[in-house]
Amino acid sequence: YGKASVEMYKENLDKLYQRFKECLPEECLVLWNATLPISKDAKGGFIIPEIEFMNSTLRLDVLEANFYARQIIFSNGYDFLDLHYYLRGQLQRRVGDGIHWDITAHRRITNLILTHLAEA
Repeated sequence: YGKASVEMYKENLDKLYQRFKECLPEECLVLWNATLPISKDAKGGFIIPEIEFMNSTLRLDVLEANFYARQIIFSNGYDFLDLHYYLRGQLQRRVGDGIHWDITAHRRITNLILTHLAEA
């Protein structure tokens, strides 16, 4: 959380994938799911009072984080499923808090993940 959250995310993601290389066998399938779109008016959940000031830019931070994650994941030879892309046209499926999604969206997410795994 906070102003340095995107930079911290990048550093932690780099560390995570270094640990994957150290700990996982080469044949292990790693699938990273992109963060879903959030509303510009997201509330509740992880939107604690200390970071409410970030609400106006959080959507863009998610895009940046997904973009960076995709680069790191592909450069390490792992799979990336861009759920943000697939659900950006389904924003009506978000529930009232602007963060979570309804059951139809979750069915779609499950279908996308299982399809990706079957084709991997």
